[in-house]
Formats: sequence, C-alpha cells, structure tokens
Amino acid sequence: MMSRILYMLIAPKGAGKPYIGTLISQHTEICFNNNLATDAEISMAIQALL
Repeated sequence: MMSRILYMLIAPKGAGKPYIGTLISQHTEICFNNNLATDAEISMAIQALL
C-alpha cells in the first residue's frame, strides 16, 4: 500500500499562500488546493488518510 501524506500550507491571511503553493507545485510533485477549508473538511481529509 502506498502511503499518502497530507500537506497543509497554513499562514495568516495575506501571507501569500496561493503564491507559495504555486511555486511549490511548479518545482515538486506536491499540489495544494487553494480553496479555503473548514475545520470539518480538514478533519475529514485527515480521517481519509488514516
């Protein structure tokens, strides 16, 4: 079974998260979803990985 890792880019509003995520996506195989997530959505994503 291939292991999966959840990466979360967390920073204050206005810190450039979409820009940072874009740079990371361009230079690695890590891809960020730039949509805002609720606590419930984050919890569900974590549970799906367990």
